[in-house]
Amino acid sequence: QTINGNAVETVNARELHAFLESKQAFSTWIKNRISEYEFAENADYLLHKFVEQTPSGAIIMSKLDCQSAKVLILYTLQDLQR
Repeated sequence: QTINGNAVETVNARELHAFLESKQAFSTWIKNRISEYEFAENADYLLHKFVEQTPSGAIIMSKLDCQSAKVLILYTLQDLQR
């Protein structure tokens, strides 16, 4: 993927959400994490606004750069240890 003209490794945010076994709906989880950790669109993550239409609505593809994904993993693991 390309973020701000730089080629970067990215992680599918939906796959990360599933891996972390979050109990929150994906849309709530990703919005809260973006806000909580002050991730910036097109710097820390990419949103593809419309990927697929389903009966329940449009699926939005979210990709996180690897550094942002690491932040989410580390903080989630810390929360689980408490």
